Amino acid sequence: MVVSNTFSKRVPSADKVCNVALDMLETIKFIKNPETGISLKVRIGINTGPAVAGIVGLKVPKFCIFGTSVKTAIILEASSLPMKIKISQSTRNLLNSTYKVCRSGSLYTSDNVKVETYWLLSRAK
Repeated sequence: MVVSNTFSKRVPSADKVCNVALDMLETIKFIKNPETGISLKVRIGINTGPAVAGIVGLKVPKFCIFGTSVKTAIILEASSLPMKIKISQSTRNLLNSTYKVCRSGSLYTSDNVKVETYWLLSRAK
């Protein structure tokens, strides 16, 4: 999971998270399973919105991120395809024209909210 601007009230940095995702796709192509020699594949889902962060646990404390924005990102990842990046409308709204996207369809979140989705294809060099 990648999270940006967790402790800031600035404008969400969707472009930075999308750049990380695009770089991950480029890099993962060079990583192979040592037993099979087959390249690894990932699915990526990106959503933008409010979240709550906190430390959970006493014996083994962990930093966790919670909220419907996180749940939506998980649903986007689960409905994505290998080596593809699926983004929500809220993320697309924050991207400038240097990113190439195409419509993917819509899905429903765990709260039964309809979310328009897009494939993030590339960024201008």
